[in-house]
Amino acid sequence: MSSAQKRRIWSICLLIVFALASIVLVIRVARQPSEPVVSINVVYREYLVNDAGLIIIEVSNKMSFNVNYSIVIEVKEARFTNMMFYSITGHAQKREFITGPLEGAKWHVSYG
Repeated sequence: MSSAQKRRIWSICLLIVFALASIVLVIRVARQPSEPVVSINVVYREYLVNDAGLIIIEVSNKMSFNVNYSIVIEVKEARFTNMMFYSITGHAQKREFITGPLEGAKWHVSYG
């Protein structure tokens, strides 16, 4: 095998390795969004009667597809759990009005 053929084979191997590394990098970057899928901000909070309250949250979807999310309110002392399901379209922003206990309550937002 001549030295020109060896150089050509090494060049082809190097090109294949570079192309595969580029493909793997693009796939990994595409899977991980740079920002959270859904961001939640509390806009307004007001106490009502009997430790209940009104909370207004602003929900923003920064992705190009629809996202389903749920808001869970948990009060362990009262053994109270409430789960609400919502959906938001891609690149949208909306406000949700939620009533529930404020004192001793844990609020969770999950999406998927």
